[in-house]
Amino acid sequence: MPTKLQRWLYWLTGVLAGIVILFVTSIALIPATTIWLATGWLEDRGVHSSIEDVSINLFNGQVRVSGFQAIGPNKKKINLSELFVFLNIKDLFDHKITIEKVEFSDFYIDVHQETGKTLRFGDIDFSQITDKQSTTDQDSTPWPVIIKDIGFRNFKTCYQLYSHEGKSLYNNCLALGSFSVDGQSSYIIDKKAGQKDLGLLANLSFVLKNITLHDNPDDADVVTIGTMKVNGLTLNGLNNIDVESININDLAVLELKSSDSATLNNKHVASVNSIAVTDLSILHTNNYLISDIAIDGLNTYLFRKKDGELGFSERIKKLFHPETVHQSKIDTTEPDPAIFKINNLSIQGDSKIAIKDDRVTPSYVGVARDISLQLSQIDSSDINNKSPILLSAIAGEHGKINFNGEIVLFAKRPTGNLKGSIQGVNAADFSAYLSDALHHNIKSGYMDADIALAVDQGKLDSTFNFIFHKFYLEESDQGTSKEYTEKLGIPLTQALKLLRNKDGSIYLKLPVTGDIESPEFSFKNTINKVILDSIKYAVINYYTPFGIVTLGTKVFNLATALRFEPIKFEAADTELDSSDTGQLDKLAILLNERPGVHLILCGQSTIADRITIFSIDSALMDKARKSAADEKTAITAIANLLPAASQSEITQLVNLAIQRGKNVRDYLSKNNGIDPSRLIMCNPTYTNDTQAPRVEISI
Repeated sequence: MPTKLQRWLYWLTGVLAGIVILFVTSIALIPATTIWLATGWLEDRGVHSSIEDVSINLFNGQVRVSGFQAIGPNKKKINLSELFVFLNIKDLFDHKITIEKVEFSDFYIDVHQETGKTLRFGDIDFSQITDKQSTTDQDSTPWPVIIKDIGFRNFKTCYQLYSHEGKSLYNNCLALGSFSVDGQSSYIIDKKAGQKDLGLLANLSFVLKNITLHDNPDDADVVTIGTMKVNGLTLNGLNNIDVESININDLAVLELKSSDSATLNNKHVASVNSIAVTDLSILHTNNYLISDIAIDGLNTYLFRKKDGELGFSERIKKLFHPETVHQSKIDTTEPDPAIFKINNLSIQGDSKIAIKDDRVTPSYVGVARDISLQLSQIDSSDINNKSPILLSAIAGEHGKINFNGEIVLFAKRPTGNLKGSIQGVNAADFSAYLSDALHHNIKSGYMDADIALAVDQGKLDSTFNFIFHKFYLEESDQGTSKEYTEKLGIPLTQALKLLRNKDGSIYLKLPVTGDIESPEFSFKNTINKVILDSIKYAVINYYTPFGIVTLGTKVFNLATALRFEPIKFEAADTELDSSDTGQLDKLAILLNERPGVHLILCGQSTIADRITIFSIDSALMDKARKSAADEKTAITAIANLLPAASQSEITQLVNLAIQRGKNVRDYLSKNNGIDPSRLIMCNPTYTNDTQAPRVEISI
């Protein structure tokens, strides 16, 4: 029979065994209990869920959750393949939460929202939960949270925004391939200090891979990034953030449909091989200070539709439509505008811009490659700040573009000054634009230009000095081109012949002015008028030193303006004197410099020839001179007194005019080497006018 001591030991052993069994059972039931509590909590909110497994080790602080799935009444989902959390149990006794490691994989969550309301994750409204907690925990002191290592694979979230009427305003998905961190961050809230920046502290670097933002309605990617590395991130609250460098590789923006990019085979509106940002500081969440941004391998595709809209403008409007911006129920004040200060921005490497313009027929297609851009001293806080700019590129096959100057990026209206040059650009590439403006196609030619571009608060005052080489046109619309023939006075192709020198080049100065933001301003109409006026005045200014008859009015056309001072003769004479030959020598210089120019020579005999040749009655002459104020008036009076010339007289006078024209032609041909085929003889005439006998010269 057991003694009293033995019975007490048996009882103690049983109690201890029961405690151990109870403890072990409790530990064993924790995962099942956790699953039951979690799924029950979700079921209370109308969300059906399941968890394959939960593993909790209270001794080393490791928690693992596998196979979590949840779906709500609106078919919104939350799926998680695996979550691993390594918690430092020891630090809990010091009222501190230290997470040594957090990892998760294959995490998917639907996020949706009605305009002006709070976000719902899956089908769960977490705002009600946080509101309840805030009322019960107002006097509690939150524990600091330290996270040492965090990483994930295959994260995806889809966000949908609806109007009050249920219309879908925004429907995009964000996918992240992987995320890894080197360093640690902490989260501390000091209520007594009244912190407003969440008490975030960090000193770390991280890498994100395979980032994609996908537009579901268009079934096209908005943004993709191969790799994003952030080095030397230091947080001292959200109001003081410093980053040593950010490196982004394989960036692409706005995926194109095959029909949008068929001409140039571009897959995105813009793509970049790499972007390097160095020395970034963010102060008070809206003040961005950046030392350098270097973009390498920019590839941009811009295309305009027939209505003038950019091909991707509808997608941009949809992404940034005012209704898609979340309207907070708590804070309706306007945030302070962001301020950007960038020391240097550069674009280098194999960078190019491809352009397709359907506004003209045929569509314009062009490429600028080997683009180099240097832009410095960028400051959005100063609307008058001038940023120096240096730009160079290759246009088409061999054309070169170089510009430098200053632009005011943040002025209320466009402002800046640029000077530069264009060399060796194929003019035929822009034939569609000339056809649209002047109804002529460019058959061939290339162009050089010196350009001074000045814009002051939207007011354009610029000068384009063009040199066109081997530049030839043909009419694209004969009916419409007559309008421009009437404005010029001669066909446009003929006008260009007047400007073409012996090596086939044409020099043309185009001043372009106007308010570029005015509804009445149109580059097409402006260039149209400028080209026509410039051609007119270029012709007149060039030909005036060679004896062209100047006009006292600016309202003229080239048909009436292109007449030279006539070669004058003494009555009944056909010989050229020294003043005549000097004038013809100047015309020979013109003809040698302008091989496309032909002259029309029209010999004229007048009443003065008739009086001299046919010995008009001297008494009649004396009578006319006595009654006249001058010789010209006297000849007019005689012409009125004389009977009509006989046919034999007219024949002799016409032959005199013919000989005068021949003498002018022979002098230009024999003495100056001008091809006679360029000297066109008109039908000579006898006129009963009082002007001097002459040979009229016109182009």
